[in-house]
Amino acid sequence: MRVFLCGITHNQVDNIDKLTGNVWEHVDGLIFVDGGSTDGTKELLEDRVGQGEIVYRNWTNDHDLQMSEILRQGPMEIGDWFVLRDSMERFNDDFAESIVPFLTNARNQNIKSIYSHGKGFAFEYYDDMFFLGSPHWGLQNTRPNAVDLKDYFPEEREYSYRLKDGEEGARPPHHFVDHFVKYYYVYGRSNHTLLGREHDIEAYKEAENNRQQFRIYCNKKIGLNFTTDSLLDYLKNDEWKTDKEFVSMFNKEKILKDFYRWHVLKHPVEQLEEKNKEYWELK
Repeated sequence: MRVFLCGITHNQVDNIDKLTGNVWEHVDGLIFVDGGSTDGTKELLEDRVGQGEIVYRNWTNDHDLQMSEILRQGPMEIGDWFVLRDSMERFNDDFAESIVPFLTNARNQNIKSIYSHGKGFAFEYYDDMFFLGSPHWGLQNTRPNAVDLKDYFPEEREYSYRLKDGEEGARPPHHFVDHFVKYYYVYGRSNHTLLGREHDIEAYKEAENNRQQFRIYCNKKIGLNFTTDSLLDYLKNDEWKTDKEFVSMFNKEKILKDFYRWHVLKHPVEQLEEKNKEYWELK
């Protein structure tokens, strides 16, 4: 059994250095898909690649296709294990040193899929696997038995954690706004509207239908490009508020309203993150 640390990246040399820094010597190799980095990310990964592979794929706004290259072009064989992390995540030092024995023990207990609070963490590899939609829950053809690390570790930081606001290398607090709008508006193929609707498939289908209608309306009826800058430029012009069809679709998704509130109305992030409030409506 071999163990590989895997992910996708583009111009994230500092974060990739810290993500891989305490673990790369304890696994068999790294398998990363690079979107064309020019800041030294690819060279850093190649120095630490081990038995893995650093693959190039041009970024095409398809997160799952980028992730699937890990499974298609990497050197993994059936029975190997792969650990999935992104650039904002870090390994606990003790866990990094013991990650291979931990996964070996899991395999010996016939465990084949490991999650971290519902997000994919480590899996036994099979050659029929692929990603569909968001990589956080989009890995297809995983095998049972599955466990979640939250049942083994009282605190997430005992094994791996994501940088929080204010920590060195973390994204700014408002990043979640642009991040979600990117998945909602820029990406043609996305299942990000499933967030919060995992147990209500009809609500998910309704939200996804609204998302697709909104994107096509913006592009074909208004003439916008599929970029956040194009959408923002349009929102800065108050004429859109007289377009009843646009406003109707816009008001159905909180993240679009947060995007407008943050960038145009300059509302503080704290207001955007408030829980259990009625969705704000344009008046």
